[in-house]
Amino acid sequence: MSLVRTQGIVIEEVNTGEADKILTIFTNKHGKIKAAVKGARRPRSSVIASSQFLVFSDFIFFKGKDLYKVNSCEVIETFYNIRNDLIKLTYASYAAEVIREVIHENMPSYRVLQLFLNTLFTLSETDKSPELVIRSFEFRLMSLIGYKPRVDNCAKCGQNKECLYFSFEKNGLVCSECDQGSSGTISISEAAVKALRYIIKSDIRKLFSFSVTESVLRELRIISEIYVRDKLEKDFQTLKFIDKINVKF
Repeated sequence: MSLVRTQGIVIEEVNTGEADKILTIFTNKHGKIKAAVKGARRPRSSVIASSQFLVFSDFIFFKGKDLYKVNSCEVIETFYNIRNDLIKLTYASYAAEVIREVIHENMPSYRVLQLFLNTLFTLSETDKSPELVIRSFEFRLMSLIGYKPRVDNCAKCGQNKECLYFSFEKNGLVCSECDQGSSGTISISEAAVKALRYIIKSDIRKLFSFSVTESVLRELRIISEIYVRDKLEKDFQTLKFIDKINVKF
């Protein structure tokens, strides 16, 4: 039985038996995998810290018939501060839910993993607006998996005009002439257009190095929620919990 070594982050955990777990791990070499961990919930387990949800670890696996089996794992990053903030934890959980949906087994995606880790690091270690971080994550993720919104020029006529409308049918910004009589199009501000262009085109290392007003953030929220739901054809349950938290706070 051969050993496999790879780095990965736990994006889901399910308790089994008296003290075991089955983990879903987003790895840098094998995409999404499922792995069984014996005794992971015992207080003195050597893997109790490194096998938790949203912990990035160095794993060594046995490749079993149906599941990988964790031989050992060592923590690289816990993103500890996320766990101390309910709002940050909820947004991070939502990001993990989306990742589980778009990443497949044995299909590694280094750029998506980099985006996810950078998103968690920003949530954990900075005071950036958690919602702005997640909206930026959503738009950039859509771009990486083949649903990149067109933001350079009009998505309908292709001309380099002022585009202050977002078309869900044309998957991007459209000019006022092309918006006339169109369904599935909403008007957005110039500031929202600039924010979209920055999110889609900026260096990944500088993705979260900007801020917007609350009104622009609301515009980004409206676009991203519709765009992600339409492209992935799924309503993500974590978002509903986020809405309840925002009402309370």
